[in-house]
Amino acid sequence: MTSKLEPWRWWKGASDDVVSLAWSADGTKFAAGAISQDQYNRKNNLVLGDLTRNSLTEIPGHCMTPHTASSIPPFNDDYRWTTVTHSEWIGQQLFTASYDKTVKIWDIDQSATCVETLKHDSEVIGMAYSTHAPKLLATASKSFDLWDLRDRTRRISLPVQRAPRQKTNLVATDIAWGQESAAGRLVVGGMGVAERPDEIQEPLGGHLQVWGIEESSISTRKVVPNSQHIFNIAWSPTEVQFATASSTLGLPLPRDTRTVVQVYDLSSHSSVVTSRFPCPAYDINQVTFCPTGFYITASCTDGSTYVWDERIPDKMLHKLSHGPSVLPVSLEYHQLENDDYGVGAALWGTTIDQFYTGSSDGVLKQWDIRRSPEDVLVGNTASFTAGITRGLFSDDKSHLLIGEAGGGIHVLSSGPCSDPEPAEMEFFHAPASAYYEYQSSPLLISYANELLHSGQLSLHPVYGPIQGPRYVGPYAAWARGLKQGQNPRNVPLLEKYRLRQFDGPPVKDRHNLDNEAKTNVQAFFDIAKARSQLVNHIQRERGKDRNGGGISKSGEGIIDLTIASNCTDTPIIDLTIDAPIIDLTSETEGSSSFIDPCPALSECKCSSEDMEEDYWWPENKFVDANIPRRLDVWE
Repeated sequence: MTSKLEPWRWWKGASDDVVSLAWSADGTKFAAGAISQDQYNRKNNLVLGDLTRNSLTEIPGHCMTPHTASSIPPFNDDYRWTTVTHSEWIGQQLFTASYDKTVKIWDIDQSATCVETLKHDSEVIGMAYSTHAPKLLATASKSFDLWDLRDRTRRISLPVQRAPRQKTNLVATDIAWGQESAAGRLVVGGMGVAERPDEIQEPLGGHLQVWGIEESSISTRKVVPNSQHIFNIAWSPTEVQFATASSTLGLPLPRDTRTVVQVYDLSSHSSVVTSRFPCPAYDINQVTFCPTGFYITASCTDGSTYVWDERIPDKMLHKLSHGPSVLPVSLEYHQLENDDYGVGAALWGTTIDQFYTGSSDGVLKQWDIRRSPEDVLVGNTASFTAGITRGLFSDDKSHLLIGEAGGGIHVLSSGPCSDPEPAEMEFFHAPASAYYEYQSSPLLISYANELLHSGQLSLHPVYGPIQGPRYVGPYAAWARGLKQGQNPRNVPLLEKYRLRQFDGPPVKDRHNLDNEAKTNVQAFFDIAKARSQLVNHIQRERGKDRNGGGISKSGEGIIDLTIASNCTDTPIIDLTIDAPIIDLTSETEGSSSFIDPCPALSECKCSSEDMEEDYWWPENKFVDANIPRRLDVWE
């Protein structure tokens, strides 16, 4: 049926350009993943949309701690958000791949709960789920891997067979699983050079690999040619064929050809290139097969989509061009395709006259490729203020999800499932418990336990983590009156600080302290004890929430100063809580301290209530650059 798409829902606030989209099977929910850049480190790199509620919810989880990140996060954030490169809805679960070296599997009900994390050795750039060999997931990172989801500890490395003379270091660029039933156990992986030069130079090399995945074995199938840089791979929905967009290295093509689209037929045991379409663009973003015809398309960085008819391979059928980019592009030193991403979305609607493309000009265009070149444009379906980076139809083609440069999301619809009036989607930050679950990740738990087991820290039953008998620093030099060149570990504390140490008699019996100092020291102990009790209270409340309790929403920031571990078998140090102030200035290895970390504050006359007040500001990681209207705060 012919459908007419109209703008219906929108929102802006993702971390950056939206680069991955996924729809649930019933078309009522969607996921959108975005780029995250180090210099900004914005959250909202993965969001979950619900059309029935007209809402979007942040899904935190794809991020790295300073211990694992390759670069130091800006602004002293606790972790660095990472680009979500691929997302796919499989049954009731959402699969997402990211530069944090993981694929995460989420159960989606009223919210998103991560039920499995598949760890990789490098950034994950893509994944493909088999529709004909259930429970098999292929992923592309620095190498290619196959995961049996019936046993998620089972990870098989897919072999890559390159000629001995090929010495160039390559990385995976794309992976795709066969769509037609006869191709359902075939996987194709593409590779290319890690970094392309800024200027257009000689054609780049790469590799193309095909694997056959059987019940008890994995075979490799040789394809020729296979030594080009692979940009994109697409399987035919009806034939045992796939197409690649690649460089032209070693191929007999016209001199003005920069890239090429090749169609490989695998219906027999040997592969055959049935069609080869030269392309003038420097880079190809996406290749598509027309689902009801003989047409092949290539959407490129030059702002155009090229269309060929497989029956007439030596003649280009159409060049479907967009306008200039809405982004500022400098052509002084580079050609346009070096700075602009061009056509980011190319997809087929319900009929052959509904081929849609979206580009950096911010326009979604509809084409009828059966028409003559001068009449091929049906019209502009929608226009946006930012460039279009991705597009995806729901399974029934009633909704079209559009991702924008700069973090925008739009839903176009030909049959709204609820309120037909166009509206902005309401955004909800993730509840504090979602951050808590990330903070209690295996990495942090392992690091905390290491400190405990080594004796560097001890866990006090009331006051939490304190210095242990084997504490090795750091030490506060200002509390020791150090002279130049002295090691703080070998210099005792100044008298006024030694008298305020954690270990020692009750504060009221420390006769060398005057009454004012005793009041201040006792206040620190009281605050620490109160916080310890609050941690236990919050943990109990979180347990209630997971079993059906509620969360109140108000205020202007997610404020949670009481993150506690849910591990009951082994004591865990919470590395993120605004915990009792632990002094790192022990006089001997066996002593611990619990004092004001600043000498000036030693003379503080404020009450414990006054001292608490300074800690009720949200941490940087909870502050959204897009100034949220609604935030989640624990009662």
